[in-house]
Amino acid sequence: MRKLISIVFSLLSISLIFTSCLKNDDEETTYSSECVITSYSLGTLNKYRTVTASDGSDSIVKDTVTGSNYKFTIDQRNLTIYNTDSLPVGTDISKVVAKISATGYAVTFTRNDSILTFSSTDSLDYTKQLQFTVHANDGLASKTYTVKLNVHQTYTDSLMWSKSTVSNFPASQLESMKSVYNNGKIIVLGIKNGALVMTEASSDNTDSWSALATANGISGTADINNIVTFGGKIYIVAGKQMYASENGKDWTAVEGSNNVSRLLATSSYEMFGVIDGNFASYSNGEWVVSGNTDIENLPETCVAFSSKKMKHNATMEKVVLTGINESNDSCGVVWNKVSAEQAYARQDWSYLPVEYINVYALPRLANLSVLSYNGELYAFGGAGKMRSTSIDALSGLYISGDEGITWKKQTKKTTLPEEIEGVTQDFTAVVDQKHNAILIIFKNGNIWRGFIPEIYIK
Repeated sequence: MRKLISIVFSLLSISLIFTSCLKNDDEETTYSSECVITSYSLGTLNKYRTVTASDGSDSIVKDTVTGSNYKFTIDQRNLTIYNTDSLPVGTDISKVVAKISATGYAVTFTRNDSILTFSSTDSLDYTKQLQFTVHANDGLASKTYTVKLNVHQTYTDSLMWSKSTVSNFPASQLESMKSVYNNGKIIVLGIKNGALVMTEASSDNTDSWSALATANGISGTADINNIVTFGGKIYIVAGKQMYASENGKDWTAVEGSNNVSRLLATSSYEMFGVIDGNFASYSNGEWVVSGNTDIENLPETCVAFSSKKMKHNATMEKVVLTGINESNDSCGVVWNKVSAEQAYARQDWSYLPVEYINVYALPRLANLSVLSYNGELYAFGGAGKMRSTSIDALSGLYISGDEGITWKKQTKKTTLPEEIEGVTQDFTAVVDQKHNAILIIFKNGNIWRGFIPEIYIK
């Protein structure tokens, strides 16, 4: 290692030689005072991750990270160097080889109270702040840059949670509630004294909610188990009449929809419901009635749905319908169907009666919430069971990646916040589509926002 005395001697020699102008045949040579770092890059780094074996035991696996894939910004004004794309979780930055290009005579850094000249073969510890000084050819000027290596502290596919609390939350007065996202608003609808009421907040600011407002234009008792969004509007059923609203407060009866007993789901092309005990679909202002096979197994409460374009054809969507049917006391129920732009390609509803042979069936949970997020289905809820196995309230997040066939409880990365485990407070859940985030809205005003960093839109 090169010690302090050698570098000081070298710099002193440079200063004595280069600060003067040499004269030869009336020609002067002036040495530059320019001293800037022009590029910075990393070599190969080690990354460590934990792998769980089939027997539940964990082991550490070492991988490598190609550091040159991570571009660095050089802020010449503030003399800082940093990577905007963070290195992966588990990257070891205690032994890092870097390459620095600079204008000037030498680049130095300090380690253990010694000033050392930088070499691209040095393995340096970046767990502590490192500074590099560029010395100009004139032996006088210098600039010192601070380098920061940004490393993800959590996996980019992990579900991150944050909490806020709304004082005097209007929805705390509701007997039951359901939330929807529509036109940049989070709208909570519920029943108070037998009437449909609502409160809303901008998805940009869920700390500020409007006062409770009674819904206008609805005749009869509205059923919040029959709420869907379609084409920028919210739809609900009251006394077999379907109503539409853009804001959740002002409602209008939909012409030709005075015998709709239930609303089930929507796709990009259709809305689905029940008319006179039969399945029905709505598009272009008209209802079309189909069959009623297994219709007695439809979800009756905690109704939720998702619709996702099919990989092999962008004009077709797989619709998944979930919820609780009182006659099934072992698990939740799941239905699916194919919706399509072309009427001839549409398929009927299919009930998935797999609860007795599928060890990963949808659990039967109080206030069951099923959300479509990150290309998968997320299910969670209050206390319940899966067949004969009891499940505590909000003790697990169940994910289905196969359109509702299997639901597996997550134990790592994608989980509910630990703080809400066992909480029995009523809640409603919705996906904030503008920001790609999950909102769990508790009746007492506690709002949890969950998001995966790589898809979250700030």
